[in-house]
Amino acid sequence: MNDRLWDAYEQVCVVELRPVRELVDRLRAGQFGPFPRQEVLDLLRTLQHNVLANVYVKAQEHPAYAEQAHRVAEEQRELFDALLAEVEADWPWP
Repeated sequence: MNDRLWDAYEQVCVVELRPVRELVDRLRAGQFGPFPRQEVLDLLRTLQHNVLANVYVKAQEHPAYAEQAHRVAEEQRELFDALLAEVEADWPWP
C-alpha cells in the first residue's frame, strides 16, 4: 500500500472524520498529489473489507447492532461498489 495514499486516508477519514466519498473526491482533485488508479482501487477494496468486517464484529457484540448489520453492510457494499466503479471508469491518472 502506498504510504502517501494511506496517509491521505488517515488524514481525511480518521483525523477529520470525513466520509470515504470525500476522500475520493479530494484524491481526484489532486489535493494529495497524483495516485495511479490501481492504487486507489486497492485502497478502496482494503477499506471495504475492513468496514464490512467491523460491521460483523459489532453485530456479535450487541443484539441491537446485530439487528442492523445486514442493512448497514448492504449500504456499505453499495457505497464502495459505486466508488470503485467511478474510479475504474474515470480517474485522472493511469
